[in-house]
Amino acid sequence: MAQQSDITFQIFDDHEQMSMAAANFMFQCVLDDPGMLLCAASGNSPAQAYGYLAGRIAGSKWRSPIKVMTLDEWVGLPQESRFSSALQINNQLIGPLGLKDCFLFRGDFKQESEEISRAEAYLGAHGPIGLCVLGIGTNGHLGFNEPGDDLQAGIHTIRLTEESRGHTMVAEASFKPEYGITLGIRDILQSKKILLLVSGPHKRAIMEQFMTGRINTHLPASFLWLHPNVTCICDKAAMPGE
Repeated sequence: MAQQSDITFQIFDDHEQMSMAAANFMFQCVLDDPGMLLCAASGNSPAQAYGYLAGRIAGSKWRSPIKVMTLDEWVGLPQESRFSSALQINNQLIGPLGLKDCFLFRGDFKQESEEISRAEAYLGAHGPIGLCVLGIGTNGHLGFNEPGDDLQAGIHTIRLTEESRGHTMVAEASFKPEYGITLGIRDILQSKKILLLVSGPHKRAIMEQFMTGRINTHLPASFLWLHPNVTCICDKAAMPGE
């Protein structure tokens, strides 16, 4: 384990080992703050960790009144779509744990302003986020906070970059989302704790940029260097110099 600035790095041999470590980390956070709001990113990096976490909680016969909120969603996809963030988080966390008080973005909203207001109301009632679980995109995005000349603080919709539109989550979808809805950088940085999960050799190039510690809007993940309590758990394949 190494410490650089305010980010603690834990590096493991492979994805399975890092997923187990991430699950243990999340489980301890739940024990420390049983009623917390967990903000959950979807995607490949955290998927196995969520399964291990659900198993840890179920196996302990301990029931936590945690609340879960999705980090983002593909605009245009209904929650029941097998490509949606909502379905992944529901299948991996909410359903197995029998959680009731949760927020899932609707990608098929009718009015953008109403969906943003719905998310803001939930976050306002149950926040701040106790633990925000994140991945980093190959373009450096956090959620759907995409690289550009500026970033938005709060919940918003955004036109996705080409890299995001080509994500493996929607590679087989007949409908190709062009927009996403996401928590903003301010919402993420107001979390009490942040867990960044990074896996695979395709993330090594962006992690090399991230590790410089330079903060700029063209690498949204770099704003994590401003947060006082970030843990990055990754495998060796994703980490430069490993």
